[in-house]
Amino acid sequence: MATGRLWFKVPESLNLIFYGKLNPWVSGKDFILFTIGAIGVDGALYQAMEFSGETMRRLPMEGRLTISNMAVEPEERVVFLNLMRRPFSMSRRGP
Repeated sequence: MATGRLWFKVPESLNLIFYGKLNPWVSGKDFILFTIGAIGVDGALYQAMEFSGETMRRLPMEGRLTISNMAVEPEERVVFLNLMRRPFSMSRRGP
């Protein structure tokens, strides 16, 4: 801070696109475990991971929260999930 400059390392992006029909027994944990198995434990070292695609849009909210919770395993720094409109519409409802 003595020079008035801040040093930041901007992480690279890793976009993971999932396509196909979601079977009833598949959960968010299956997605993240498959991803870790494919890229390895250190495969996303200091990267930003984005999960997208039609299958991710069909994944229920608890599956998305599981992905964001378990995504620290491959040592990435940021996780992006495509938002769906349903949580916002649900939050606007009254009791």
